[in-house]
Amino acid sequence: MPADQAPENNPSSPPAPSNAAVAELLQKADKLIQARELEAAEDLLLEVLDTERSAPVLVMVGRVILEMEGPAAALPVFTEALQKDPANQDAHLYAANVFFQTGDVRCVAHTAQTVLLSPGTRHYKENFLACLSVFADKLVGQPQSTAIINAVTICLETSDIELQTLKNIWLTILSADPVYSNFYRCFVSDRPDAPPSLIGKMMAGKNGQVFAVFDAAHFARQKDLKPLCTPFFLNGLRQLQATHIGFEHFLTALRTRLLETAAGADAETHLALSSALAVYCWGTEYIFNTTAAEDTAIAKLRSKIEAAAKTADIANDIAVYACYAPLHHLQNADAIAATFASHPLLAQIIDADIGLYKKLQKQKEMLTAMSGFENDVSLRVREQYENFPYPRWKHHPMVSLEDIDAPLRKDGIRILIAGCGTGREAANTALKFPRASIEAIDLSTASLAYAMTKAEEFGIKNVRFRHGDILHLDFPDGYFDAIFCHGVLHHMEDPAAGWKSLLRCLKPDGLMRIGLYSEIARRDYIAAQRFIAEKGIASTTEAMKDFRRNAAKTLPYPIYTALVTQTKDYYQLSPLRDLLFHEQEHRMTLPGLGQMMDKLGIKLDQLAVDVRVRNAYRKTFGDAPDTFENWHKFEQTYPQTFNNMYQFWCSRNNAAPAD
Repeated sequence: MPADQAPENNPSSPPAPSNAAVAELLQKADKLIQARELEAAEDLLLEVLDTERSAPVLVMVGRVILEMEGPAAALPVFTEALQKDPANQDAHLYAANVFFQTGDVRCVAHTAQTVLLSPGTRHYKENFLACLSVFADKLVGQPQSTAIINAVTICLETSDIELQTLKNIWLTILSADPVYSNFYRCFVSDRPDAPPSLIGKMMAGKNGQVFAVFDAAHFARQKDLKPLCTPFFLNGLRQLQATHIGFEHFLTALRTRLLETAAGADAETHLALSSALAVYCWGTEYIFNTTAAEDTAIAKLRSKIEAAAKTADIANDIAVYACYAPLHHLQNADAIAATFASHPLLAQIIDADIGLYKKLQKQKEMLTAMSGFENDVSLRVREQYENFPYPRWKHHPMVSLEDIDAPLRKDGIRILIAGCGTGREAANTALKFPRASIEAIDLSTASLAYAMTKAEEFGIKNVRFRHGDILHLDFPDGYFDAIFCHGVLHHMEDPAAGWKSLLRCLKPDGLMRIGLYSEIARRDYIAAQRFIAEKGIASTTEAMKDFRRNAAKTLPYPIYTALVTQTKDYYQLSPLRDLLFHEQEHRMTLPGLGQMMDKLGIKLDQLAVDVRVRNAYRKTFGDAPDTFENWHKFEQTYPQTFNNMYQFWCSRNNAAPAD
């Protein structure tokens, strides 16, 4: 589901009306609606209403009104249907659709109900997650309904859908739970790593600096960790990556406790926590701080593990070690994998670490390459991503359909993913357009190997991955119906030259979907990059971890706050490298982007934004076509709109062809 598309309306088989005649009429009405014969459906439903006004009938009536009159007119009908039958799944689904279209957070509660009513249905979970992706900021920090909590719990038990949207709502639920608040508690301070000073307590943040500090002393007083061993907490650790610095400090303290108490702890509790935390830490690429004492203890633990005669006897040691460092570097990694490949708690980290490492080595051997890797910037960027492939994604991507991409949903379509990285976009595109033939290229063999592994995992057959540079494409002129290039051109020496190379391969009537950094939205990140350059901080793993360790004290407060609150990339190592330590980065303004596109002979078709942004834009500019001029005015008013990137559809301006 795209950013601006309402929850998918896949009606279930509704409860049967009270008589067979009405049921038959509803089936006819459903076919008429699907055929867009709305007036005929309306006439038929008027006849039905004379006989029955049940929830299934009202849902069908609401569907017609939704299409003919719009969301506001349809909502009372769906509301009445739910009053008659609170368990009517279709009524919840269509009510969610209405609320989503109107930018109303209540869509989340209704999609949660559909999950509870049919916990095994994938698309209901995807609808729930899609609504959360748009409205999470309105829910975070607020008390959550039982329905939302239970829907989150169900989703966390599902491994084959994209769950990262749950991270903040999961943390909100944990923070409000009285059991977990005994372990995870933060206080507000004027200092980043200590309780508030006397003057700070009196000022209560009036100096403008407020830090959420993990209460390590309170955690230390909790001697029994067993209350943490619930499926909600453990599944969250295994599935999600939270983006809250206080929670990171809590998990760092928990990891230290597990290391210090391994010998005498309750073995079952210890293994349950350490094996789940190991999966979480693997996902961060071991970005958490360590002390000198921990480093010494881990070195000893490694020696113990590698010297063990029977790996089956050291499961807890292996789990703790995996919270700090990759298992595949151990001398006896193969023996560990063989022993624990089917272990109920350790199998996931074994597969994610040792299993994935072996798969990546095999995939690299299968790559084919284009010629041409001469550009100095391209070579440096390639080296970066060989060492820090980005991003390390896990879950089956959700398919995102947009009205503008409808022409691509047919046979014979050819699509290029230019700069596919680790393959998430390629996988999404392949699932969205299963009848298309897709080429995916990237500079980095490490990234491509990851992409190929994930494609194989999800059974994707219509993508070919190749090693190559956008500047040296070997495809014929006008070969592709569509080219997708997100987060790539701004890392080239000359973005316009890269774009021109892509245009050569696009059909005259082809589509492009482009993603580029915003100068306005990235101001705080630019300031952090400037600080890093001035201090001469290297881009090695240890240097980047040291930068984070000291960031709260050394960075200007507004910049530090932006890093820990506005971007998920601060919480994983390769994304951090991409965010602040990149070899090459350009940023754009919308006016400048428009000028570049004019020179290339490209026109803007549509900005890709979520429903709330689109609704806010319409309040100012109505239904006028998208223009860079209007969106530039909008961005100046709402500077974080494009915190991720400018993402937009464009095509050739046939009235002004490129040179």
